[in-house]
Amino acid sequence: MYYWVCERKTQKETKCTARATTVYIGDQHKIHKFDAKQHNHAPEASQPEALKTCNQMKELAQISNDQPAQIISNIIATTSREIQPCLPRKDALRQQIKRAKRICDEEVKPKTLGD
Repeated sequence: MYYWVCERKTQKETKCTARATTVYIGDQHKIHKFDAKQHNHAPEASQPEALKTCNQMKELAQISNDQPAQIISNIIATTSREIQPCLPRKDALRQQIKRAKRICDEEVKPKTLGD
């Protein structure tokens, strides 16, 4: 038996109490118990696509030498208009890009004299 909680459970605004239980049969989860009425917020169908866009942006940041503003404008230009409002603010995107570049730089730098 697997227990699930809404990803908005810890958010201050919503504190959603929705839960579900599933049973893993074969290679799929079968819903055992779920009450959609427990959600206290509307569904966001575009959220997975927004997450995918943010991940693409981070990958691009690690492989290119472009400035964060360039990466953000390129990603936003190729993202559909329905997804754009779901993306984080530009300053948050810029910070994510800087972190992705920093992590990539740390992996490349030698850690010992032998490297």
